[in-house]
Amino acid sequence: MEQAIATVGRRKTLREWRAFCRLNKKEVASLLGVHISTYAKMEDDPVKIQIKYVPKLAEVFGCDTRDIIFFENDPNTMLDGII
Repeated sequence: MEQAIATVGRRKTLREWRAFCRLNKKEVASLLGVHISTYAKMEDDPVKIQIKYVPKLAEVFGCDTRDIIFFENDPNTMLDGII
């Protein structure tokens, strides 16, 4: 699978990254090793994603973890400030 290359300042939500990479939910779920409903919940409520999936999501989308917006209400919140 061809990986997307993220550029600085091109932060996206999970849904936007999936669309950008032209993947469907089933494909992303398979690449993460989770059920499709589990991945769908990640997209619907990214604040509740288990931290172990963050690097895997970045790998699937071919981006840095900082390029994924997990906090849609405050997109400037970064994970490294929380961990």
